Amino acid sequence: MSSSSRSHRAHVRRAISGVVAAASAALVLAGCGDSDPTGPNTPAEGPPEGRQVAPSGWLVYGAPIAWSDATDEILAMGEVLAMPPTGNQALHGIKAKPGAYRVVDHEGTRLVVSESGTHVYFTWVDPSGGPHGTPEPQLVERSLLSGARRVWSEGVRVVLSPDDSLLAYSTAPWGGMIDSLVVEPLAGGLPIAAVPGVMIPLAFSPDATQLLIGNGSYASPDHRVLTFADGSLAPLSLGIPPGAVAFEPPFWDARGLLVFHVSGGIDSTIATLRNVTTGIDTVLLRAAEGCLGLTVAWSRDGRYAALFTQKVITVPDQQTPGREVSVWVLDTVVPGVRRIAYTWDAVAGRPLQDYAGTFSPDGTEFAWEAGRTLFLAPVDGER
Repeated sequence: MSSSSRSHRAHVRRAISGVVAAASAALVLAGCGDSDPTGPNTPAEGPPEGRQVAPSGWLVYGAPIAWSDATDEILAMGEVLAMPPTGNQALHGIKAKPGAYRVVDHEGTRLVVSESGTHVYFTWVDPSGGPHGTPEPQLVERSLLSGARRVWSEGVRVVLSPDDSLLAYSTAPWGGMIDSLVVEPLAGGLPIAAVPGVMIPLAFSPDATQLLIGNGSYASPDHRVLTFADGSLAPLSLGIPPGAVAFEPPFWDARGLLVFHVSGGIDSTIATLRNVTTGIDTVLLRAAEGCLGLTVAWSRDGRYAALFTQKVITVPDQQTPGREVSVWVLDTVVPGVRRIAYTWDAVAGRPLQDYAGTFSPDGTEFAWEAGRTLFLAPVDGER
C-alpha cells in the first residue's frame, strides 16, 4: 500500500472517529452515555464500496434491492444482458457468493421478500394500459423456487406480516390514484379488511393483529392503527418534532413501534430513533453531511438500520460538482454508529433520492448499488 493510500485511510478513520464522538455525545444527552457507540470496528479492506458482485454498470439507478435467504440471492433491477443489447430491464436474482445471476420477472418497484425467503412481491406497471387506457399497476407474487406467479390487479405498496400470514396493499384503479386499503390472508380467501380512502400500509404489529397506516406523505402526522378484530381505526401521533422528517419504513417489534426521524440541512444530518410506544428518543447519528433520500433499510431482526448521506466534492474537468455518498449502519440495540462504505459519485444530474440497499438475512452484510454496480460491505467494518 502506498503512503498516499495509508494517509487517506488514516484521514478517513479520523473523520469517522469525529462523527462517532459526536454521536456518543448525543447519546449522553439521550441517557445512553454508558453504551460504547464504536464497538469492535475493524478497518475494512478493499474498495471503499465493498466487494463487487456480478458485472459492472448494469443495475437501475435507485431501484429497490432485497435479499432472499431461501435462495441466497440479492434481488435487484438491472438491464437484461443480451447480445445484441435490447435496452430492456428486469428483476434479477444475483447469487451473493459467486455472483451468478438470472432473470426473475418484469422490472418492478417496492420489492418485498417473504419472511421465509421463498417469494418476492413487487409492483409492476403494465405498459399496455388498463381499461382506462393508462398504465395499470399490478401487485405480483413470484416464487423464487418454483417460478409460480400470482397477480393482483391494481395493487401497490405491499406489506407482509412477520409470520407471512397476511398481505396488506393499497389499490390504484386507474391513473395511479390510490383509493383503498386491503388486508387479506396470504394463502388466499376473502379480505379481513377493506377500507376506502387514501391509505398506505406501513407495518404490521408483531402478532399480526394490527396494521400501521399512513396517508402517503412522509412528513404527515396523520397516521392510524387498524385493529383487525373490530375493524377500528385509531389515530396515532408519531411525536415527530417540527422540522424533522419521519423516514419509511418503520419497524414494529417487541420493543415497540420504532421510527427514524431526521433533521439537519444540506450539510448536516441528525438521525434519531423514536420509540413511539414508549416515547423515548435516542440520537444515533450526527454527521457533517446532508441526508440522502427519505428511507431507511432495516436488518431482519430490527437491530441495524442503514442511512445514506452525501457531501459535495469537486470533480476534475466537470463543471457540475459530484458527491461523496456514505453508508451508515446504526445499531438500535447497543446504540452505536459506523460508516461501512462510501463512493465518489461524479454523475452529473443524478437524482438525489435514489440510493438503495438491503441487509443480508443474518445481518452481517449490506448490499447496495453504487455506479450501477452491486457491492457488499461487512456490517462490522468501518471506513
